[in-house]
Amino acid sequence: MKVDLKKVKQFKDGFKSFINKGDILKIAVGFIMAQLFSKIVNSLCSDIIMPPINYFFYKTKDLSQMKFCINESTFSINYGIFIQNIFEFIMVSFFLYIILVFIFRKKEQTDSNIKQETKVQSDSFKNLELLEKKQIEILNEIKEILRYKNTK
Repeated sequence: MKVDLKKVKQFKDGFKSFINKGDILKIAVGFIMAQLFSKIVNSLCSDIIMPPINYFFYKTKDLSQMKFCINESTFSINYGIFIQNIFEFIMVSFFLYIILVFIFRKKEQTDSNIKQETKVQSDSFKNLELLEKKQIEILNEIKEILRYKNTK
């Protein structure tokens, strides 16, 4: 098996470029923030939101206690944990959706403000160009008038 040193060097240089750009730091920070966010939302679900719901519907504090015993407690299906995980998934998805909608709306507002500023600047430049053309026309007219006066 022959190793192509040129490809190895290209791979190494590409990886070095990726590391030096700071993208890996952004990914790491994003991953850590996602883990912390997930813990917060899971705690919100399991410690604050779910206990009243569980008590109201199932008369139990925790869904993890809910199971279907098949063979006199030696074998059981823990469907309560599954239901709890589904609810936590839905809550995390909901909170992420709210955050993303907020971020995208802010970005849209910023983009529309930038477009509006660009349009105003473009209109200003057009007005300046028109004024310069008018000024040149007026100066040419004055020049013609002065030339006409000098010839008489």
